[in-house]
Amino acid sequence: KNTKMQFEDMNVRDMHRPYKKYIQRIDEMERIIRFLLEELTRVPGAEVVKNNVDAFLDHSDSYKLDEVESELLKIHK
Repeated sequence: KNTKMQFEDMNVRDMHRPYKKYIQRIDEMERIIRFLLEELTRVPGAEVVKNNVDAFLDHSDSYKLDEVESELLKIHK
């Protein structure tokens, strides 16, 4: 399933957006993941495991945004 999230800006008049850089980082990681998934569809015998939420949540404490971002950037280069 796809999840869509919408943020409501409670400070419309204030142009200071402290979370903006984090949103941009996540957007970039999402773009890289889409690209990598598309590339994997072209590899014979490659299997992508999707929708295994329980396994992800079992190890969610070991995922750190900076480390995931770093690994994605290494793979993407």
